[in-house]
Amino acid sequence: MISIDNYPRLEFFIHSAQGDLIEESFKHVEKLPICWVACEELEIEYGKAFEESNLEVEMTGGQLFYTDRQTKEVIAKITFSQDLVDMRITA
Repeated sequence: MISIDNYPRLEFFIHSAQGDLIEESFKHVEKLPICWVACEELEIEYGKAFEESNLEVEMTGGQLFYTDRQTKEVIAKITFSQDLVDMRITA
Protein backbone atom coordinates (compact mmCIF):
# COMPACT_ATOMS: atom_id res chain seq x y z
CA MET A 1 0.00 0.00 0.00
CA ILE A 2 1.30 3.44 -0.94
CA SER A 3 1.44 5.90 1.94
CA ILE A 4 0.80 9.56 1.17
CA ASP A 5 -0.24 10.61 4.68
CA ASN A 6 1.23 13.95 5.71
CA TYR A 7 2.64 14.59 2.23
CA PRO A 8 3.56 16.82 0.60
CA ARG A 9 5.23 18.87 3.34
CA LEU A 10 6.68 22.37 3.18
CA GLU A 11 9.78 23.22 5.21
CA PHE A 12 11.48 26.61 5.36
CA PHE A 13 15.25 26.93 5.94
CA ILE A 14 15.57 30.71 6.01
CA HIS A 15 13.26 33.68 6.29
CA SER A 16 12.99 35.61 3.03
CA ALA A 17 10.87 38.16 1.24
CA GLN A 18 9.66 35.35 -1.05
CA GLY A 19 8.08 33.44 1.86
CA ASP A 20 4.52 34.48 1.08
CA LEU A 21 4.86 33.46 -2.56
CA ILE A 22 6.33 30.11 -1.53
CA GLU A 23 3.44 29.44 0.88
CA GLU A 24 0.88 30.49 -1.72
CA SER A 25 2.41 28.19 -4.34
CA PHE A 26 2.55 25.32 -1.84
CA LYS A 27 -1.16 25.71 -1.10
CA HIS A 28 -1.77 25.44 -4.85
CA VAL A 29 -0.04 22.04 -5.10
CA GLU A 30 -0.47 20.54 -1.62
CA LYS A 31 -3.16 18.16 -2.87
CA LEU A 32 -0.88 16.80 -5.61
CA PRO A 33 0.93 13.74 -4.23
CA ILE A 34 3.36 13.29 -7.14
CA CYS A 35 6.46 15.46 -7.24
CA TRP A 36 6.89 15.91 -10.98
CA VAL A 37 3.20 16.75 -11.43
CA ALA A 38 3.48 19.44 -8.73
CA CYS A 39 6.66 20.78 -10.34
CA GLU A 40 4.92 21.13 -13.72
CA GLU A 41 1.90 22.78 -12.10
CA LEU A 42 4.10 25.30 -10.29
CA GLU A 43 5.87 26.19 -13.53
CA ILE A 44 2.55 26.75 -15.31
CA GLU A 45 0.85 28.73 -12.55
CA TYR A 46 3.77 30.53 -10.88
CA GLY A 47 6.59 30.62 -13.43
CA LYS A 48 6.30 34.34 -14.09
CA ALA A 49 5.86 35.22 -10.40
CA PHE A 50 8.90 33.12 -9.49
CA GLU A 51 10.97 34.83 -12.17
CA GLU A 52 9.90 38.29 -10.99
CA SER A 53 10.80 37.31 -7.39
CA ASN A 54 14.16 35.77 -8.32
CA LEU A 55 12.99 32.31 -7.27
CA GLU A 56 13.83 29.04 -8.94
CA VAL A 57 12.16 25.70 -8.26
CA GLU A 58 14.19 22.56 -8.88
CA MET A 59 13.11 18.94 -8.56
CA THR A 60 15.63 16.56 -7.00
CA GLY A 61 14.97 13.12 -5.52
CA GLY A 62 11.27 13.56 -4.83
CA GLN A 63 11.68 17.04 -3.42
CA LEU A 64 11.13 20.52 -4.80
CA PHE A 65 13.67 23.12 -3.72
CA TYR A 66 12.94 26.84 -3.80
CA THR A 67 16.23 28.65 -4.44
CA ASP A 68 16.98 32.36 -4.52
CA ARG A 69 18.50 33.00 -7.96
CA GLN A 70 20.75 35.80 -6.73
CA THR A 71 22.20 34.23 -3.58
CA LYS A 72 21.81 30.57 -4.67
CA GLU A 73 20.50 29.80 -1.16
CA VAL A 74 17.80 27.19 -0.71
CA ILE A 75 14.93 28.96 1.02
CA ALA A 76 12.47 26.08 1.37
CA LYS A 77 11.61 22.62 0.13
CA ILE A 78 8.54 20.52 -0.48
CA THR A 79 8.97 16.85 0.35
CA PHE A 80 6.78 14.20 -1.27
CA SER A 81 6.05 10.61 -0.27
CA GLN A 82 9.03 8.42 -1.15
CA ASP A 83 6.54 5.74 -2.24
CA LEU A 84 5.58 7.99 -5.16
CA VAL A 85 8.96 9.48 -6.06
CA ASP A 86 9.60 7.27 -9.07
CA MET A 87 6.00 7.02 -10.23
CA ARG A 88 5.63 7.96 -13.90
CA ILE A 89 2.75 8.02 -16.34
CA THR A 90 3.43 5.66 -19.21
CA ALA A 91 1.58 5.20 -22.45
